[in-house]
Amino acid sequence: MFWQGRYHLFFLHSSWAEAGPPRRPDGYMYKAWAHISSPDLIHWDPHPNAIDRGQTGNIFLFNGTPTIIYPHPDGGGASCFASNPEGDLTSWQFQPSDPVLRHPVQGTGLYPDNNDVTAWQEGPWCYALTGTRDNPGLGDTQHLFRSRDLDDWQYVDRFYESERKWTGGKDDCSCPDFFRLGSKWMLLHFCHQLPSGSRYYLGHYKDQRFFPETFDLINWPGGNIHAPRTMLDEKGRRILFANLNEGRGMDVCQISGWYGVMSLPVVISLAAEGNAICYEPATELQALRHDLQQRLDIDIETDTELALPEVRGDCLELELEMEPRGAAAFGLKVRCAPDGSEETVVSTPARSAPTSASDPSSCTSLMQADGRRRPCRWGCRGENADRIAD
Repeated sequence: MFWQGRYHLFFLHSSWAEAGPPRRPDGYMYKAWAHISSPDLIHWDPHPNAIDRGQTGNIFLFNGTPTIIYPHPDGGGASCFASNPEGDLTSWQFQPSDPVLRHPVQGTGLYPDNNDVTAWQEGPWCYALTGTRDNPGLGDTQHLFRSRDLDDWQYVDRFYESERKWTGGKDDCSCPDFFRLGSKWMLLHFCHQLPSGSRYYLGHYKDQRFFPETFDLINWPGGNIHAPRTMLDEKGRRILFANLNEGRGMDVCQISGWYGVMSLPVVISLAAEGNAICYEPATELQALRHDLQQRLDIDIETDTELALPEVRGDCLELELEMEPRGAAAFGLKVRCAPDGSEETVVSTPARSAPTSASDPSSCTSLMQADGRRRPCRWGCRGENADRIAD
């Protein structure tokens, strides 16, 4: 949330400082809503947790007051609210005191798996989406509720109907984020059904119903971009952040003392054709650039590799422009161990063949080898390699 001149980022967090994170009876690890803020998207300051035990929700303004909606951490399929009348984003009042939005669409069990929630204000109404699936076999959807006071709620209807040409019958629409983007409306979300991944619908919104017109993925199937969220800043930019899931094993993470990382801030916009989104790193990130290394007019022979020993380190931005000239496959390798035991391959297969690798997490498609010159930009930070612009 952009608020009073600062970018505020809230994220789910479990501390490993104690003997172990507290868990509820079904094994779910309780997570706090951690809070950091920045004046420039580069330098971040920590703040006290907003919520000690929460799940996937969002922060929005209701009648001008910062408000958080989140699923009740102890189950029951209900959602809760916290408000901040002081406007400092640190002193939260949990009102109404009882969970609201109880409805069968959130599941009949004590710990339903489909109660991620998001909300926004439209006129006098607060609208909320929750319940990430349709009836069995009908795939992903969301269910719309509304209230004038955050206490008394009405069920409106299914928010949209999914189609099997885009998504599977067992898919879900978790971590929903709904907003206007240019001339379209966008429903950003995450699917847990394998191959899991972040994705979006573009369409139009009328009479409290969403009508998807196009669908696409944020990352390749099974990729590590998880739970994407956006904020709108004072410049009108829609800025996307996401949790980047780990490729390391849990045992390695526990030894290192940390697990997971946030993505770089990326500005998304509607493509000129109106049927896709474009990605561009926030311009503020240019302040991090230094020690420019440049190679021009490089020719690489068939079935050969060219090492760039001057390009190394844990934090890199690579801006590439490649011309296939009929090559069936081409690309680059990053995060290469000196002995060749580890590497991340960013490649383009022939147009008729899918991307393949013994470890799918270590290989991703770069571009289509259709003979045209292709510019792209990649960011490498520690364990992560992100395609951040085309």
